[in-house]
Amino acid sequence: MGVRFSIFLMMFLFVGAPMLGYAELWDFNCTEAVSLLKNAQDQVVQKHDQLQQAKFSLRHNPKGFDGCSRKRRGFQGAEIHCIRHQLPQAQGLREVLVAQRNLESATLNFTKQVQEVLRQCTVSDPLKVR
Repeated sequence: MGVRFSIFLMMFLFVGAPMLGYAELWDFNCTEAVSLLKNAQDQVVQKHDQLQQAKFSLRHNPKGFDGCSRKRRGFQGAEIHCIRHQLPQAQGLREVLVAQRNLESATLNFTKQVQEVLRQCTVSDPLKVR
């Protein structure tokens, strides 16, 4: 009885214990990878919304009017008139281009996180990993 128990104990220590540790490590790494993937997905959604907002602003305010037309007053000759603050159209185009680059960067990060999830969450033979 003692010999069988010691053989069982040795088998467990050399074969079973590393597999249990690997499973815990795999579970933690997979959970972390999925969490990072969710954050990357949220970033893609946010950057997409920013791009749509920039395109909407450019389309509906082509001159880039900033909305504060009647807040400041000044003199020109003898008349008082409202000063309109306008952004050049290039500013609106620049905002769209920056938003596109940010979306591309977020999408690339999302793709990397998908690959990381596939790498971390794929079950393989734990004996080959050691």
